[in-house]
Amino acid sequence: MKLYIDPAHRLEGFQNDSYYHPLFLYESILNLLNMFFLLWVGRQYSNRLKKGDLFNLYLIIYPVIRFSLDFLRLDASQLGGINANQTLMAVVAVCALAVFVWRHRPGSAEPEMVSAVVEPVLDTPASSSELEAESMEPIVEKKKVVRKSAAKPSATKKSPTKPATKKPAAKKTSK
Repeated sequence: MKLYIDPAHRLEGFQNDSYYHPLFLYESILNLLNMFFLLWVGRQYSNRLKKGDLFNLYLIIYPVIRFSLDFLRLDASQLGGINANQTLMAVVAVCALAVFVWRHRPGSAEPEMVSAVVEPVLDTPASSSELEAESMEPIVEKKKVVRKSAAKPSATKKSPTKPATKKPAAKKTSK
């Protein structure tokens, strides 16, 4: 592939070259492939991955892509004769690889299984008349409405709740 650059917009020292590598296109294609690879790894090895492993893999793969493409860049950032972009990408990739290997060393903790279980808290009524009055009163907890039940009393303290209000029945009119 090649990309034509107008002579007025060419870098100094490259005025005689008309065509250049479209690095933005290469990087876009490689990043899409990286995304598909990470999605595949996430599904294929979901039972072995720990929390944050996909991001860590991204921190390994993306710098390798950038490091490789920087060999084709004409305006590389030089600091003291060293390509600063490639140096930074090499450091990030090596550190991320070290973290990944450290987290998956033999004898390290198993992958964390996160499960969120919300259990309703049921109040114990003081008398049978209270039980009848409060049996249909909703308790709102964590965006979930749970109906009180006399079948599962618990030993928790009674929390003050607002009594339920009934709407008046609509009058039927005959025509």
